[in-house]
Amino acid sequence: MRKIEIILQECEKAFLEEGGRKERLVSKSEKYFSFIAVVIGFRLIELHPQIQLANIQGMSYLIISIISFLLMGISLILSLLSIQVKGYVSYPRGNDLIDNLESEKVSDVEAKKAIAIMYLTARETNACLNDKKARILAFSGILLVIGFLTAVIGYLVGSFTF
Repeated sequence: MRKIEIILQECEKAFLEEGGRKERLVSKSEKYFSFIAVVIGFRLIELHPQIQLANIQGMSYLIISIISFLLMGISLILSLLSIQVKGYVSYPRGNDLIDNLESEKVSDVEAKKAIAIMYLTARETNACLNDKKARILAFSGILLVIGFLTAVIGYLVGSFTF
């Protein structure tokens, strides 16, 4: 196997691996989104409608509940943003690739090199998008944990208050 063919194969592997990373991140985002929605739903169901704002426990319960909803709401929005797959690069559309590489002036080695460069450029673009998606998802996870703990504290405060 010639050197250029090995390079082309490795570039294709890198490109495909980045596509797999995107799929894993989207799947994780969907799981976060589902979990957050369920937690918010349960939190809404157990909210006490007769909050007594006159005492400190009632005010504490209300404030903790609002904070919990805000944190989990932001986490929900961030997980939804990280599900989006806009801007990802794949193969050129139409006949661009063929039109550019079928000329007799382009040798086999040059064509393979051009395809390898295309793979690496697309991989780099997709990697930047995946890195951004991973950062958003990590922040969403942190907010989810803090929001969930706040919800548990709110539940405990509410159970002692009512």
